[in-house]
Amino acid sequence: MLKPEEFDYFIRGEPAAQKFIRPFIGADEFIKGKRRYCLWLGDIPLDEIEKLPLCWERVRAVENFRLSSKKADTRQKSKTLQLFAEIRQSATYYILVSRVSSERRQYIPIVFMNANVIAISDVEICRALRRSAHCRGSDEILQAIDDVISAVDNAAGL
Repeated sequence: MLKPEEFDYFIRGEPAAQKFIRPFIGADEFIKGKRRYCLWLGDIPLDEIEKLPLCWERVRAVENFRLSSKKADTRQKSKTLQLFAEIRQSATYYILVSRVSSERRQYIPIVFMNANVIAISDVEICRALRRSAHCRGSDEILQAIDDVISAVDNAAGL
């Protein structure tokens, strides 16, 4: 993960890596307006990543972290260093709903996101929406909201 100041340092030190850096959003970033970024390397071969020293340093840190884990599943994931351990990312626009909120909040924090923004596990996403769906007041958007709320309820054991 990269904080804004790390992002600036990273881009100055390795401009070729900019195409791999994506905005990264979880509940804290969404609700509090914080900015963070991540390296989204996907199917980039490791030999290509090795040519980018700052990227490679991060990838090796992930490898060391995973290899030192007590969990066999985490150690197994060290074979795919460039991938997130859990990929939930949508290939298109998606609705993002925070699983973390305040009892005092009188609304559900919800927003449409571009697929370029990487969502993490403390938010729920509903995939495969057309960006214009919210403008039509269609059944599609209502169903999507219902699906997300159901997922949040299920995660909370309700």
